[in-house]
Amino acid sequence: MKFKFTKIIGAAVVLLSPLAATGTVLADTNSAATYGGEAMTPLSGSLLIRHNNTGVFDNPYDAMPPKTTLPKGSNWKVFGYLNGCYNVGKNQWVRQDDVIYPSESTASNTIGYVNYVPFYGVRVTTYPSLMENTVILRHGTALNITQKSVIDGKTWYQFNKTNYLNYGWWTGSTNGSEMWIPSDYVSFNPIYTPLKENYLQVQYIKGYSIRVFQSPDGSKPTNQYLKDGTYWKVFGYQNDYYQVGNNQWVQAPYVALYDNNHN
Repeated sequence: MKFKFTKIIGAAVVLLSPLAATGTVLADTNSAATYGGEAMTPLSGSLLIRHNNTGVFDNPYDAMPPKTTLPKGSNWKVFGYLNGCYNVGKNQWVRQDDVIYPSESTASNTIGYVNYVPFYGVRVTTYPSLMENTVILRHGTALNITQKSVIDGKTWYQFNKTNYLNYGWWTGSTNGSEMWIPSDYVSFNPIYTPLKENYLQVQYIKGYSIRVFQSPDGSKPTNQYLKDGTYWKVFGYQNDYYQVGNNQWVQAPYVALYDNNHN
């Protein structure tokens, strides 16, 4: 589909260990290594609550109604797994069908690009597989990718909203800065995007000019300059540069796009 452009547990149980927005643990709990004579498989990291009012049980065999619940979308430190349940604290278990626990998480630190359809955007979300509190990000937008996760066989890339590179736009709202995008819509090669707008205007400093580069990476400056306030035909965008001719590129932060030359 195309697109145009927190946690207080009941007093009857020990507090769980919520994660801060940065992923650090605020508090720790001790959990038993065995239950009912069976050993718990130790785990680390965090899990995400998938459903509203997810029950917390005293043990991984408990069939009684839960004594407390956790809100959908909340993150919790995980200690282990046993009998189809995850341990999130002493005598505190949640069922696997109610949570998302990444099967693989690999650190990454590279630049990726939204690869969708020119002039359209793709949804990104605050957590893999939960397409809620989403925003729409335009094709060609460059992203600072910080993590890769595989959940239920599907690969997702995490990037920081506050650090994403120029071009594109956000629509919608989110309470956090960490966002996720399906790997299907990410390319690690810069994407050339043809533009509908016909002209750009240089908006720099009055009386000064911006330099023209041979390529959209700033590594090959020319002796050409475009004066502040002037209009130029524009053909496309790549890697935070606009193309104004054959092997002629200018930096995006210093221009504005228009549908005519305003002359």
